[in-house]
Amino acid sequence: MSSKTNPVANPTAAYTAMLKNWKLVDTLWGGTDSMRAAGKVYLPQMPEEPEAAYKARLHQSVLTNIYKDTIEKLVSKPLKQPVTLKDDVPDKLQLLRENIDGQATDIDVFTQQIGESAMNHGLTHILVDYPPQDPNELHAMQKNVQPYAVHYEATQVIGWKSKVVDGKRMLTQVRVLEESHEDVNEFEQQLVKRIRVLEPGFYRVYEYKDTSEGGDWVLVDSHEVMAGGKTLEFIPWVTVYSNKKGFFVGEPAMLDVAHLNVTHWQSDSDQRNILHVARVPILFGSGLGDEESIVKLSIGATTFIRGQISSDLKYVEHSGKGIEAGAKDLELLVERMSTLGLNMLVRKQPGGASATATARTLDQSEADSPLAMFARELENGLETMLDYFAVFMDYGEDAGGTVELFKDFSLTQRDSEDIKELGNIRARMDISQKTYWQELKRRNLLSDDFDADTEIDMLDLEHPAGTNPGITEEELEAGNAVGDVAGEAEGHTHTLQGNGFTNIVDGHRHTWEPTGTETSEASGHTHPLGEADIEPDTGNADTE
Repeated sequence: MSSKTNPVANPTAAYTAMLKNWKLVDTLWGGTDSMRAAGKVYLPQMPEEPEAAYKARLHQSVLTNIYKDTIEKLVSKPLKQPVTLKDDVPDKLQLLRENIDGQATDIDVFTQQIGESAMNHGLTHILVDYPPQDPNELHAMQKNVQPYAVHYEATQVIGWKSKVVDGKRMLTQVRVLEESHEDVNEFEQQLVKRIRVLEPGFYRVYEYKDTSEGGDWVLVDSHEVMAGGKTLEFIPWVTVYSNKKGFFVGEPAMLDVAHLNVTHWQSDSDQRNILHVARVPILFGSGLGDEESIVKLSIGATTFIRGQISSDLKYVEHSGKGIEAGAKDLELLVERMSTLGLNMLVRKQPGGASATATARTLDQSEADSPLAMFARELENGLETMLDYFAVFMDYGEDAGGTVELFKDFSLTQRDSEDIKELGNIRARMDISQKTYWQELKRRNLLSDDFDADTEIDMLDLEHPAGTNPGITEEELEAGNAVGDVAGEAEGHTHTLQGNGFTNIVDGHRHTWEPTGTETSEASGHTHPLGEADIEPDTGNADTE
């Protein structure tokens, strides 16, 4: 048999169309190693850039994975509290919450996996499976056999069919690609590829086998699917969408963030490259000899260079303008990505600020934030999964009960505007860092267990004493510490940050003076050290 004989592995056109976006988000999800492996796909080689120089630039590039971090933080919000199985969930199903997939995964972790996968790809899938039953034996409830959930990524579902029955679309076939490493002998494993074909009441399993003509998909197993001694009349399949575009079709919910993160990856690569160039000055010499003579130079601290009267020898260094522009570009990209993530939390203000309470209640369906709507989609998916569990456990159809997730995290449009204004106020140093964090926490942007003092300690650890030449630990203890504010000069202040520097304001920054009392002169002025921004008990004392 040739590899073209069995078409079971042929994907649908809709699946193929979704692959491009999936490759992008999955590469980002894989982090720095994955982005480096993709090479020129997401980090183009510059015109006239030598291959060796490109590879060096590629392998020194590091991904700041804001895309993955955004999804993980968003999905964690509905799971801020444990998944609630309401009282109408049967007792035997309640017991399954600690082992929802037959592999000791509890329902909270399972829901997080489902949520992140759906957000990443636009959709994800759950199959409720059951050990094959002999119709001549006692049914499963008497044998204490339990159903279990199997999570399939969208990238695994290569084909599907459906039909409309009584006005409702019914799934009639699903093809799923499964891969696993299995033992060949006591010490070796091999990759085994299978395709599972699911149909109402029946499934088949095909395995890829090598043959003399190149290999083919061979039927290796088939089973009837039964519940309560009867053949199942549907496929116990659940699809959870984060950004639905059609039946079994979705688009990554954070696709815009993904594209911006690729741009950030490219810009950060340029920034690291220009920093490398700027840190290595070029030695330029003129008038050291004519075209006929050969001038040998030894460069070093103990070397004397002698040239002609008109000769010149000097280092040419980078002005730094490109570095400043690159840093600003990276900051703006991070801000844009953060804003897109924040938009998932923002709900509309139904009927405007003047709307009555009744009108706002009637319009609540329009007022939910995208993340709250996704939380309800997760709830519906889990409830359908439990309904299928109930069928296999002889409770009957639609008997799985109700699931509830935490949804009190949405922001109004005004909340969003408040947060932006808080950022501006903090940038002007009109409120302390602690107050800023307290306001973010009050708006559910920081978790309940967030502790300001702990965060300050961690920030100090990121910028330990001695990382800046000329600034000793004793000098830092004398008053210079992360978070201290330099007094106002030229209409603005600076905040002391790590590595001996203040933050950038009006296009410049200051370094700390060894005395610990003033920042250095920049743009024609200095700053005296003002009141400490952090409470005295942290050790960051006012030095004035």
